[in-house]
Amino acid sequence: MWSGWAVLVWAWVCVSRLSHAHSTQEDPHLDPKKGAVLTSHLPQADRQYQLSNHLALEVVPELDGHCSSRFQGSSAAAPLVAGVVALVLQANPRLSWRDVQHLMVREAAPTPAALKEDGWQTNAQGKKFHLLQGFGAVDAGRMVEAALTWQNVGLQKVEKLMLFDGYRNVSQELQVTSLMEGVEHVVATITLNHTKRKLLNIYIVSPSGTESQVLTHRSEDVSMSGFHGWGFMSVHFWGERPGGVWTVAIKCDSRLAGQLIQVELTVYGY
Repeated sequence: MWSGWAVLVWAWVCVSRLSHAHSTQEDPHLDPKKGAVLTSHLPQADRQYQLSNHLALEVVPELDGHCSSRFQGSSAAAPLVAGVVALVLQANPRLSWRDVQHLMVREAAPTPAALKEDGWQTNAQGKKFHLLQGFGAVDAGRMVEAALTWQNVGLQKVEKLMLFDGYRNVSQELQVTSLMEGVEHVVATITLNHTKRKLLNIYIVSPSGTESQVLTHRSEDVSMSGFHGWGFMSVHFWGERPGGVWTVAIKCDSRLAGQLIQVELTVYGY
C-alpha cells in the first residue's frame, strides 16, 4: 500500500509531465486529461525570461554533456516539486502530506500564459482549475511563507455513497455524518461492461454544480473488458461543501450499448 506521501509525489509527477501535452506529441497510451491533476510546474510558454532586450530560455545540462531548453515531463516534475516540498517541510516539519496538499492548492495559481488556454473552470470555492494543469503553477515562495503559520488540518474524514447498484440512478444525495466541512478529493468506483471502453467519457458533478471530467476518449485503448472496480479521482471540488446531490455521468461517443453494474462515490475531506 502506498503512503500518502508516495501518492502525492506520484500525482505531482503525472501532473507536471502531462501539463506539456498540448505543446508536445502526446503519448497515445496515456490519458493526459485527469481530474486528479493537482498542480503543475511552469508550462513551456511561461518558462522564458526577459533579460535586457533578449528573451532567454531556461537551460539545463543533459547527461550526454549537451544542454537543453526543453527540460520537461516527469524528469522535471519530480526534482522540481520535491525541492519545493523540502523547502516547505524545512519551514514547518510538522506538516503532514495532506497539509502540503492544502498549501499547494491554496497557493497555486494559473500563470498569465496558461490562462490564455481554453478549458479553465472555477469551482464553488472560487478556485480556477484545468484538466491539464490542475489549480495552476506551484508557488514555492508563497507555500513556504504560508507553512510558517499553518495549522494542521487534522484527521481526514470519509463519506461513502452508493450511487448505482443495478437499479438506482447515478445521482443521489449525500447526507454528511462525519462533520466534514470541505472536500479534498472524490473517487468514483465504477464497474461496467463495454466492448469499446475507449469511447467512454466520465464526469462527476458536485452538489454545487462543479463538473469534473475524470475520463476522456482514449484512441489507443483497445480493451474490451470494461471497468471492474476502477477508481476515478478528482480534486477539482477542493474546499466545496460535501452535502447534497452528487452525480456521475457516463457518456459514450457511439451508439454501442454497455451494462452499468455499480457506481460508488467516496468523498474525502477535512
